[in-house]
Amino acid sequence: MKTGLLIALLFITALSAHAGYTYNLIAPSQDAFEDCYYRGKVGGVFVKYVEAGDTITLPAGSATWGNASRPNNGVVWVILPITIRGQGDSTIITLDDTGSTYAGGVICLWKSGIVWRDMKIKGAGDLPVTCFNIGANDIRISNVTYEGQPDSVANNGQSGDGYFVFSSGYSGTLIDHCRISAAIGNHEWIFTRGPSDAWQKNSTLGTSQADVFVEDCIFSNTGYADANSNARHVFRFNTITGNIKFDAHGAASNSPARSFRNVEYYNNTWTSPAMSTAAAIEVRGGTAMVFNNVSTTGLIYLRDYLYDNAWPNLGRFNVQITAGNPTTISTNEPHGYQTGWPIFVDCGAQNIYGFFPVTKISDTAFSIAKPDATSGIGWNVRRLFTAFDYPLPDQVGNGKDGGPREPAYLWGNTQNGSNWARTVATPNSSAQTLYAAQTGRPGATFTERDVIQANRDFYASAGFDLATGVSVGTRAQMNAYTPSVAGYGWWVTDEGSWNTKLPPNTSGRLYKWTGSAWTLFYTPYTYPHPLQTSTEVAQPEPSVKSGTYEYPQSITLAVNPTDAVVRYTTDGSIPSMTSGSVYNGTPIVVSSTTNLKAIAYKTGLKDSPVLDATYTVTGQVFQPTASKGTNSYHGSQTLTLSCATAGASIFYTLDGSNPTSSSTPFTSALTIDRTTTVRAIGVKGGLATSTALGVTITILNEIGNWEVGTTSQLAYNAGERSGLAYFTASVTGNLTQISVYGTNNSPTQSIEFGLYRDTSGSNTGALTKVSNASAQFTNIGAWTASWRDFQVFFPVTAGEKYWIFLGVAEASSLGITATYAGGTNDRWNNYATYGSAWNDFGPTTNRDGWRFNIKGTLTEAGTPASPLPNKVPAVQINIVVEPPK
Repeated sequence: MKTGLLIALLFITALSAHAGYTYNLIAPSQDAFEDCYYRGKVGGVFVKYVEAGDTITLPAGSATWGNASRPNNGVVWVILPITIRGQGDSTIITLDDTGSTYAGGVICLWKSGIVWRDMKIKGAGDLPVTCFNIGANDIRISNVTYEGQPDSVANNGQSGDGYFVFSSGYSGTLIDHCRISAAIGNHEWIFTRGPSDAWQKNSTLGTSQADVFVEDCIFSNTGYADANSNARHVFRFNTITGNIKFDAHGAASNSPARSFRNVEYYNNTWTSPAMSTAAAIEVRGGTAMVFNNVSTTGLIYLRDYLYDNAWPNLGRFNVQITAGNPTTISTNEPHGYQTGWPIFVDCGAQNIYGFFPVTKISDTAFSIAKPDATSGIGWNVRRLFTAFDYPLPDQVGNGKDGGPREPAYLWGNTQNGSNWARTVATPNSSAQTLYAAQTGRPGATFTERDVIQANRDFYASAGFDLATGVSVGTRAQMNAYTPSVAGYGWWVTDEGSWNTKLPPNTSGRLYKWTGSAWTLFYTPYTYPHPLQTSTEVAQPEPSVKSGTYEYPQSITLAVNPTDAVVRYTTDGSIPSMTSGSVYNGTPIVVSSTTNLKAIAYKTGLKDSPVLDATYTVTGQVFQPTASKGTNSYHGSQTLTLSCATAGASIFYTLDGSNPTSSSTPFTSALTIDRTTTVRAIGVKGGLATSTALGVTITILNEIGNWEVGTTSQLAYNAGERSGLAYFTASVTGNLTQISVYGTNNSPTQSIEFGLYRDTSGSNTGALTKVSNASAQFTNIGAWTASWRDFQVFFPVTAGEKYWIFLGVAEASSLGITATYAGGTNDRWNNYATYGSAWNDFGPTTNRDGWRFNIKGTLTEAGTPASPLPNKVPAVQINIVVEPPK
């Protein structure tokens, strides 16, 4: 008896000491989940009641959730801070067509601290059923694949895709590492409304008080995210591969008629060409931070449907109408009308339709001339122009009620490498009619810039309405600049530490010019969101994504924190702290179809989600790699070949032809002493031959170097040159490069090379410049003790002797100076013209201490029968310097 009690006590103690108990369900069905969550049972056997901190794990398999005939109308209510985890995409939940729609939801997460992760969820097939309904702060949805379904019953007026997430009035929801796609157009995946008092308070930019953080997700197919009335969104570091926009609604298109409060869209990437005529980002109301987004196509809009489309639900009154002529209309709030202003009334019950001039009775009552109206409640009495409506009450740039303006800031957004410009909307005919009625001027027109203006409603980098309202640079650059307008922004690049994946103080934050000083205005909230890493190890990230590949893949795994232990399997089994291979940093080579699973764990933290990646390999050997890439080299080179496919053999050719298994096998390092194209393949039985590697090693044919030493002198006239160096062309071809070694102190120096030869053949006659054999280089720039290459094209003939002349164009000094051991610096002055083409130079002092080398490359004219040898024999260089005349 005592022994049994002791065992029971130990069991209870172990449960309480654990960070949370884990229930491993035997089926992913809603019955199995509810039996565990509500009754503490697994497989029909009671274990213990679920408590805060516990984890419920769903196995692989498929199930349908949300049938309205179930208890609670099929809704799953989670009201404890627990974790619900699947096995990645192998756990599949499909939403039932009868499930809760729109503001409802099949899965209601109504307690702070809930984590739902690691599974696939498919939308309903016919009705817009909502997946998650958020009913508390600080909830996380992670690593979920959401697939909207096509309409299973065509043309029935329904659609299969509902909301992925619906939230109204709560903050801190984190949606991370999810893969979200739709099967029908105009699908609203993430729909939120903010707290009702959002516009009475300051913005929550850069804080944890966003309604939703969406980060590190992939969006595909067609759809959008919807920041609705009072909403506060943060979308960052997402990849968007379909025709998809981030939508921040304005007052005219919302219910209630209120704009979003503030949004932050940054470091997102759009990749789909389908975006060419669609909005990628649309901001129609409050303030916004839109920066560092990248796209190939797509538009950025700043707009509001009040003037763009004249939406009918703007300013709609549900009012009391009193019969008579005039007809009196009473409102529960100040209507803002003045006598003579027009309104539009669409009230079929009272037979009132059309435009009517207003006679103001009081702040909450007005009348119109309509003799046949009856008493009752009126609908759709639309105010067309009031003191509150124009400029727009919630347009881009407006701040909190009664507070200062809070403009939108846009910077660093690029499209195809250039500035991603804002799209200008053209008000439609209805809006133009409305504008004419508002102003009392028939035929009056207006443009978007009449309503949303640069440096008032928004500040942006160059390209937005030709205004430059945001700059990017360092803190020092900002402090050195005084803007001409208040509100000007500056994104300081060398400050801020909100992005923990970057080095400290390199994340950046935004300052705003008040008119007299720079003040810190905005720092993004910590990334990654703390909910990603505060309680558990992050899921291992593979260097290669799941997919089909033609050839084997070499995969590394990254994990956060970096000292977590990673175990993995390649046979489809699930790794754990005690099963699977320990990952030690060595790449995992996948050369056939493989299911890679990996988990990371660390003491004190929850285990990571399980990475589940499938690689389909068509069975091809890795392409060989070479120790040297395509490039030019001086002198012979040693080249080795290798292949990442274990046991593969390498075959190569050196003549540029494609190798086969009958080509030369690679067994040891190759010596390349002439320009050569090396091609190589990898071959292994049972696998397809690799693609061919191609590397071209260009060996520069050096034609010699010459250095003035302590016992040699420069030639000052033709009589002295016979004892000095020249070069003899060994082939008929072209001298293509002359390289100078030295130090040039003058950045504006100009030089010229010329090729000369003694046409008499006696080596004593006058030197004559070879036709078309001179090259000028202006403003060559300063350099210090290094080689400087100059490309020339000098024709030479085999068997001839040649001298290279070097001239300068700068009158003050040559500026090429150097020092060798025991020598001193020299300066070379400009002298008179040699011939008629260019200037020569000579030393002023200590000519023996000067060091000056020239080298060149020689290529044979036409197509050579075989590559030139590495060294052209008996080749020398002579520099001829004429003295003053």
